[in-house]
Amino acid sequence: MKTARSVKVEDGAKQGQPASLGFNVASQMTGQTGVGEDDRMIFLANMLRAFWNYLREASGENDYAHYRTRISAEGRRPVTKREFYDQRQQEKYSRPTRCC
Repeated sequence: MKTARSVKVEDGAKQGQPASLGFNVASQMTGQTGVGEDDRMIFLANMLRAFWNYLREASGENDYAHYRTRISAEGRRPVTKREFYDQRQQEKYSRPTRCC
């Protein structure tokens, strides 16, 4: 028999309610029904969004957004997205990379 694990209640949430995971952890672990279809869809959407953001970070797609944020905070004018991409490619392929 599985026992329900306690979940830390986030700030602003009322005691006795699940943390904002999008579904009730205790009911899922014990096999009890009562989890609404909307809660499951919200949870699934949040998981897909998190996975998509992870892929964007891992692939480097967010590099330009991070660059713009950093440069704007410094008060400088950022280059265009195309110029940023060209600079990154130049840096990447200008170094000699030989094997053997």
